[in-house]
Amino acid sequence: MDINTYWNIFKKNNNLPDNLEYFDAFGFGISDEEIDELLNLVLIGKKKATTSIYLKEEKYPKVGDYSIVLDSKQEPRCIIQTERTSIFPFKEMTYDICKKEGEDEVLDTWVATHKKILTLDCKDYGYTFNEDMDIFFEEFKLIYK
Repeated sequence: MDINTYWNIFKKNNNLPDNLEYFDAFGFGISDEEIDELLNLVLIGKKKATTSIYLKEEKYPKVGDYSIVLDSKQEPRCIIQTERTSIFPFKEMTYDICKKEGEDEVLDTWVATHKKILTLDCKDYGYTFNEDMDIFFEEFKLIYK
């Protein structure tokens, strides 16, 4: 099913306005395997947050925004709604915060994995990652699948 059809069915089933738009449609992760693995964590309710590099020139979801989560084949699989956002330096991440992502049981593992991901993200934007850089932390709830 294509993204717009999926979105329109969601709006109709939830009596939402026809002109309501979603913020983004994306898959969590980089590789197909990772995208499907992280999607599964969302679907079972374990993944309730995500982190990205914070760049002032980019747009980020606001509380109440909807996003469509895709699988590795770019098929829509669920809709999430942003519940809370925060911006803080990467080096201030704590286990209590990162455990909401549902991906790691140890802060050191989360830090190592996210350093790699954020380094790639920064490179795409022409920046060099460092631990003083701000990150955007989004907490969300699964509302449709």
